[in-house]
Amino acid sequence: MTKKQTNKLSMTIVHGTPPAWDAAEFNRRLLMRLNVYENTSECTEIITHPLEHEFLQLVGDKLTNGYSLDRRWAVHHAQLSHRVQMVKPASVQSAEKESLKAVVKSEYVQYLQTQLNEYKEKLTQQLIEAAEEKERRALEQAKAKRFADAEKEANTCFGELSIPDGFPDEVPDVFTTDM
Repeated sequence: MTKKQTNKLSMTIVHGTPPAWDAAEFNRRLLMRLNVYENTSECTEIITHPLEHEFLQLVGDKLTNGYSLDRRWAVHHAQLSHRVQMVKPASVQSAEKESLKAVVKSEYVQYLQTQLNEYKEKLTQQLIEAAEEKERRALEQAKAKRFADAEKEANTCFGELSIPDGFPDEVPDVFTTDM
């Protein structure tokens, strides 16, 4: 098998640049996360108690503290099992949303840092491969030059083969017994 020769210096190729901070991308991620918060049970608190009167007392206490009921969340009544999800007050939700902003920002920064590290690793690999390929080519050229110099020296030492024109005269062999 022969090794295929290529003109490429590196097999690893870096395309483009790593992503940089983009406020629009951050806001898109933040809106998605806030949408998840507002449309799932994250913005609620579950109130539960096995006895009806204590359950109603807990619900009343939460209502006075700013919690509210929402039709999206069902009220469950069963024997010794009463449960309802109550929407947190706006002050609690705004505090939780602020903490979500910090989480989304840290996740986005982590994503950007990961991308930057990947681009750095690829570029490092590409530069190493290019340097190794240049060294390999230089070694091949040096080897070819040494071979050409050795071939030239051999030709100088032994010269060219000289063959006379035509055919030589036939000379009979002489047999002697002299020693």
